[in-house]
Amino acid sequence: DWKLMVWEAVTCNISEMSDVMESYANRCKKLPGKLREYESFSQLNREINDFQTILPLLRELSKDSIKARHWEDVAVACNAKFDVVGNADFKLETLLKADLVSARDEIEEITDGADKQLK
Repeated sequence: DWKLMVWEAVTCNISEMSDVMESYANRCKKLPGKLREYESFSQLNREINDFQTILPLLRELSKDSIKARHWEDVAVACNAKFDVVGNADFKLETLLKADLVSARDEIEEITDGADKQLK
C-alpha cells in the first residue's frame, strides 16, 4: 500500500507509481457506461485523478533542491504539520492527508523557487 510507504521509498518509486496510475486511469475509461452511473465509479475516478495530480508534485518535492525551509512552506500552504527532513519514518500518507491537490499552485511556486535558489 503506497500510503504506508516511507518518503525515501516514494522518491525512488515515483515513475513506477505514475505508470500504475496511468494504467488504472485507462482501465477506468474502458469500463462500461452503465458502471459510470454509480457513485463508487465517481469516487474511484476522482481518487485516480487526484493521485495523478499529486504525483508531479511528489516528483518536485523529491528533488535535492527541496530543503527543510521549503517543507515548512509546503506545510503552511497545506495548513498541515509534518516533519520530513531527517525523519526516516515519514510516510506518504501524511502528505496525502495534507490535501496537496488544493495547495497545488502554492507548492509549485515553492518548488520552482527552490530550484532557482539552488542555481
